[in-house]
Amino acid sequence: MKKIYLGVGIALLAGGGGLAQPGGSASDEVLRAVRAAGDAQIKQDTATFARYTADDYLYIHSNGAVANKAEELANETSADIKWTSISYGDLRARVYGDAAVVTGVETLNGTAKGYVPGPRRLTDVWVKRNGTWQTAAGISTVVSKDQSDRAATSAAKNLKSKTIAGATAEERTVLQQDDAYMKAQVANDDAGQTSMQAKDFSFVSRTGALASANDPDTPPLKALVVAYDRVRTYGALAVVHGSLLWTDVKSFSPGVLRFVRVWVKDGAAWKLAAEQRTPSAAARRTS
Repeated sequence: MKKIYLGVGIALLAGGGGLAQPGGSASDEVLRAVRAAGDAQIKQDTATFARYTADDYLYIHSNGAVANKAEELANETSADIKWTSISYGDLRARVYGDAAVVTGVETLNGTAKGYVPGPRRLTDVWVKRNGTWQTAAGISTVVSKDQSDRAATSAAKNLKSKTIAGATAEERTVLQQDDAYMKAQVANDDAGQTSMQAKDFSFVSRTGALASANDPDTPPLKALVVAYDRVRTYGALAVVHGSLLWTDVKSFSPGVLRFVRVWVKDGAAWKLAAEQRTPSAAARRTS
């Protein structure tokens, strides 16, 4: 099976709908909000952090924990959280009207119970509401020193399949497309998966690696279980949260992985713009 790969660069396409807007003021505005929220996190400035956090926020952290807005704000003031600095690398924003996909590397220094310091890749969705960009969803994954196929496994080894019902017609359409993408993956249908990906598709593995077209092939899958947790649409973007458990033909499985998939409306079709995974519960901490 071909490794999932990413399109080269960011699509600088004109027009509306699901096409990414050219880099410039809009993407710069998003990235300023990202950095402001990160600075508030380090200072434990909950008022500012809350301003940059959407009410329907849902985030998958690098340790596999999932937090909503209230839980995130409580974490920010916890005595167990003592981050001292934050920095970013390869930070990019793909803007689609009043929604954006932000990808890059975030490096945290200091200490925090249940977390490890150091770099983690992120795929976040930001939405513009009442003139302010807010983070609505996302996921982070520790960049592991061990990038082998057997690295960054999860202690959780069992998963029951779960479906959800979208609240709107668009959400139901996104879920149908996501299910079709998963079926193509377990069928080892590389062409089928590629046909559902956006031109600027990006994929981050459970080891925090950004996939490329030069990655070696991986063993085909023989089984895949998916449990969906939530779907939300934000104009031309949609975000799917869930967990998955796969086993390849060599009977290897990394355990349960949490995922975020970001879909973008391209004309009448939804295309996969980004996917990222992180172990549900690390068997051992890596940095």
